[in-house]
Amino acid sequence: MLKQFSKFFAVGLINTGVDFAVLNSLLIIFGATKSDSHYIVFKGISFLVAVVNSYLFNKYWTFASAGGVTQKVKAKNEPLLFFIISTIGLILNMVIANWIFTLILLLYPESMLIASNIGAIVASLVVLLFNFVGYKFIVFKNNE
Repeated sequence: MLKQFSKFFAVGLINTGVDFAVLNSLLIIFGATKSDSHYIVFKGISFLVAVVNSYLFNKYWTFASAGGVTQKVKAKNEPLLFFIISTIGLILNMVIANWIFTLILLLYPESMLIASNIGAIVASLVVLLFNFVGYKFIVFKNNE
């Protein structure tokens, strides 16, 4: 399990990089101001892009069977289960990120970009643990 969590953590770092790259690209392209109400939409988009990356890495590397692919019987339900866990993770990610973002902006109104990234970091850490448990024990449980 430690080996799997290490792989999952590595994939999580990659996904976090994807998440942050997309989020900051959207904030830079469309402009980031303290009154920007699009933050939660941008955060949702960046998280969804990272989830696609996550599915591929976790399916074929982290939770793959010895043969490198998941069992065919399980594979029919796998994308749906992954989507359900990831959707719950998305909701958690967006709620936590937005809550932290709003809290920081109340304290430091001039720090929109910093607040965005701190919210994303806290949300990513919480959802990392949630997703590992969900993927290991629900989505990919029969792969080992």
